[in-house]
Amino acid sequence: MAPSHPYQRLDAPDQTSSTHRKPLITPCQLISLLFTLLFLMLVIFQAQILSVFAKIHFGQCSCAQPTRTETFHEREELMKFGEEGDKAWRALLPANKEPDMWEGVIFVALNETYRLPYGVSYLHALHCLGAVRKTLLYGDSGRLQHNVDKQHHVGHCLSYVAQHVLCSADDTIERASPPKDAAGNYIHQADGIEGKGEIHRCRDRSKTEEILGKLRAMETLKYPGKKGEADTLDALYEECPECFGE
Repeated sequence: MAPSHPYQRLDAPDQTSSTHRKPLITPCQLISLLFTLLFLMLVIFQAQILSVFAKIHFGQCSCAQPTRTETFHEREELMKFGEEGDKAWRALLPANKEPDMWEGVIFVALNETYRLPYGVSYLHALHCLGAVRKTLLYGDSGRLQHNVDKQHHVGHCLSYVAQHVLCSADDTIERASPPKDAAGNYIHQADGIEGKGEIHRCRDRSKTEEILGKLRAMETLKYPGKKGEADTLDALYEECPECFGE
């Protein structure tokens, strides 16, 4: 084959053929760039990353909380009035050693004359529902607790329970179950959503109730100090059982 240029050597490479181009970035440079970007992300989002790890470590991440399924239904004992209904509502809250103190609350003796209460949120909500129930059923004759203005307490409880429901924000879909006539045709019903028979994914309370039982059995209790944002009983007790006493 004749050379394409009159002065080109026969053994010289053909300048018209495609040459191997040098890559824009080498593998080493690519790895260095990725590590640089990762370092910048760690610096920029340091607070958010530490917050996520802290929540997972202290059990505050929703994925770390054990759950169980529960089918909602009308609990007849909670719908009843009178002593039978009162007894069923009292059974929802752990009893205290002293009957005149609030159910579901743990008291710590700061000195010989003064005791300070603490509890957990879902028991507070149940206490509030019970207080509203007493007011609806018994009016002024229903004793709520010592030296508490009833109207203010009921207002507080309505506000608290509303916030508690919004905080949990259970988004389980509830389907209407309209009644049917003898021919099998649906009968129009203005309000057909009762929630009966729907399966909900609920937080497993067994560990919390076990810890509360241990705390009530202790002879010496301490008021738990705040260790982090939105402390939970399960996480704080697991991390620092000595924070509660003994």
